[in-house]
Amino acid sequence: MKSVRLEPDLEERLKRAATKIGSTESEVIRSAVGERVDAILGERLPEGWTAFVGKLHGGGEKRARDAHQRFAELLHEREDARRKRKATRQPS
Repeated sequence: MKSVRLEPDLEERLKRAATKIGSTESEVIRSAVGERVDAILGERLPEGWTAFVGKLHGGGEKRARDAHQRFAELLHEREDARRKRKATRQPS
């Protein structure tokens, strides 16, 4: 068991957050610490990233390179499309 001291402002925000989600303060603390530890240790993707990265099931270095290359291509395509839209809107 660990004990932490919180600044009064953080303690009040913790209480409001727990109440808002219908949880206990301890559950909010455990969740926050778990997410932070996983992020530091690189054991889980930060919340929200899975929409971009998806689920990974291996495939080796080549598959990772291919995914990296395809992602870069998609970003370039998106930027090119944005530039074309912008160019067509500018008065001649």
